[in-house]
Amino acid sequence: MTSATDTLPDMIEVNGERFFKTRLTNIAMKGHVWGEGVEMREYWRDGKDDCRLQARTANDYYID
Repeated sequence: MTSATDTLPDMIEVNGERFFKTRLTNIAMKGHVWGEGVEMREYWRDGKDDCRLQARTANDYYID
């Protein structure tokens, strides 16, 4: 089964920082910015593991 997040790009650049797609798919929990049950893919900042980007689409993401 193909997920909507499988079609996301391998890399998303935000303000000059590159985030690379991981194999991790999450489902938003209650109180999340997108609402409960929204599927999203995790991206990690290039060379660092202290910041992640969660993407619903290539143009709809959230950095935490």
